[in-house]
Amino acid sequence: MTGDTPQAEPASSRTPTAHLGVAVVNDLLTAIVSGEVPPGDTLPSQERLAKQFGVSRTVIRESVKRIEDKGLITLESGRGTTVQPPASWNILHPAVLSLMLENDDSLRVLDDIAVIRGALEGAKSTSTSSS
Repeated sequence: MTGDTPQAEPASSRTPTAHLGVAVVNDLLTAIVSGEVPPGDTLPSQERLAKQFGVSRTVIRESVKRIEDKGLITLESGRGTTVQPPASWNILHPAVLSLMLENDDSLRVLDDIAVIRGALEGAKSTSTSSS
């Protein structure tokens, strides 16, 4: 075998599509939660995102769908992908909550969670004592 014969890349050194999607989701979630892409703004086209991240449009489509499932964006035919206000986000999703905490200097998110916890515990004790 000669040294100039191209070798197939070993399977272990290739990045699986699923891992690429996770990286894309994480980067886009971070951009949205940090305010780099604020509510009301539109994400770049799938083609542009694919070039930016160096992945296929299929990876972008799947990644955008995962972010949409968390309530951070909406897809509108002919209008694009619009970032939603934080009130629409699924803040109980671990990835969303983690990024919100990382990007909240005022710790307002923790205050909000404490209020929710207090309300839930109050409701639980009320239902327990009336049983």
